[in-house]
Amino acid sequence: MNTFITLLRREWLQHRLGWLILLSVPTVLTLGLVLLGNSAHIQLNGDDISLADARRAAPALQTLLITLIVMVITFALTVLAVGFQLPGLARRDVQDRSIEFWLSLPVGHAQSVGATLTAHSLLLPVAALLAGLVGGQLVAAAAAIVMQGPVAWLTQPWPAMLLGLAALLTRLVLGVALALTWLSPLILLTMAASAWLKRWGLPVVMGLLFAGVPLLDHYLGQDVFKTALTRLMDESRQALITTSPLPDHLTLSADVLAILMGMPAWALRDLGNALSHLASAFWLLATALGAGGFGLLVLRRQRGA
Repeated sequence: MNTFITLLRREWLQHRLGWLILLSVPTVLTLGLVLLGNSAHIQLNGDDISLADARRAAPALQTLLITLIVMVITFALTVLAVGFQLPGLARRDVQDRSIEFWLSLPVGHAQSVGATLTAHSLLLPVAALLAGLVGGQLVAAAAAIVMQGPVAWLTQPWPAMLLGLAALLTRLVLGVALALTWLSPLILLTMAASAWLKRWGLPVVMGLLFAGVPLLDHYLGQDVFKTALTRLMDESRQALITTSPLPDHLTLSADVLAILMGMPAWALRDLGNALSHLASAFWLLATALGAGGFGLLVLRRQRGA
């Protein structure tokens, strides 16, 4: 366990500057947009919510909306960054020749690969959620103070706010872990292809997805592989969140206290729905393929080439 933690610290020391910039930039940009009254918007539960709308809402609803906006932006940017970076991590130690150093240490190959995957695919997205939550509070505080004064911000129903946001954060953190199990075949087999085929790994994977899948489905006479890929993406999305904690049609006059007090019950119900999806042969197949990809990564690292 101590070795695994040390390997996680290695990832932090090597990538901390980029990670800190990635996690803080959305908060800084959103703060500027909110203070300037920019009309940029995102979709929450099918409704377009603009930053300008959030600024005009009641203090508690304003805090909730701005926090959700910052969390969504921070998490989405982090997931994109991780997606671009993971294939290259499969051969990082070989390319910089540090593999010779790591092979000389009493460090298991499975631990080395597992620490890299844990840091980048699990801990970094979780940190993005936490950074978005904290950053959202800073942005919401600034917006409330500028628009309505510090008293309006201080007199919000903070016990309900903290309870609701804690339930939301817990649900999303567990959702990230569940989503990774569904996405493990795509993530780990792509990384394995990059490790074994080097610079050709990613082009081969992209070719299989965009050309090989249609050809195979055409040969089989039905959309077997396309349906499987679509289901993987749908299941990963529902593992993260199956239903919105917000009302079907959110308005600026919504009862934010009822929304916040209902979040713990929603989180339990939504997590139960996500867990129920794991009771399927398809999830077992997905995790088995992911385990196979992990085994290929470990085998390639053992060879050290």
